[in-house]
Amino acid sequence: ERAVAATLRQFGEQSTYLDTPLTALAQAYEATGDFTASEKTYARALALPGNETEKLTRLGMMAVGAFNANRLPLAVSRAEQLVARSAKVYPPDHLDHLTYRVLLGKLLVKSKQLARSRALFEDVLPLVEKQPDPLMLADVRAYLARSLGTTDVKRARGLAAVARTAYLAAGSQRAPHLQLLDEFLATLPK
Repeated sequence: ERAVAATLRQFGEQSTYLDTPLTALAQAYEATGDFTASEKTYARALALPGNETEKLTRLGMMAVGAFNANRLPLAVSRAEQLVARSAKVYPPDHLDHLTYRVLLGKLLVKSKQLARSRALFEDVLPLVEKQPDPLMLADVRAYLARSLGTTDVKRARGLAAVARTAYLAAGSQRAPHLQLLDEFLATLPK
């Protein structure tokens, strides 16, 4: 709060120099569980003039913060805004744009909006397959499998098996993902 106040005094209300202390303050609020203050502070940082890619990062932080606060509808809303704004900045196959779309898809799965998540992951999968990130690809396959659920058990199992192999290869880095995937696989009919 002192850094924000000092920056305000020195540079004024619309200074892009406010971005860093506001973001740090929002993260501090988030760390202490004050998600309302965090949300307001991030929104203040977003309203500043400046670099759109930095604003996309803030929106991503806001979406994740809302999810961490068990405010799933708000997290989905923030991720939708993030994807819409990102589409104006990046081409469809840009890694950052794909990352934001994958975040939205994951949140849609967690909020049980499976038809929406399935459509998103079906669209994203061929683009992510061309990226150099095998763990992102594993995540897309795992979440697409979860989106398919019992509507296409054979395909869901196939996607999950390939994702599972990638998670195993990643070791402890993806252990929580592997556990979630195994729990999902246990729910599928044989």
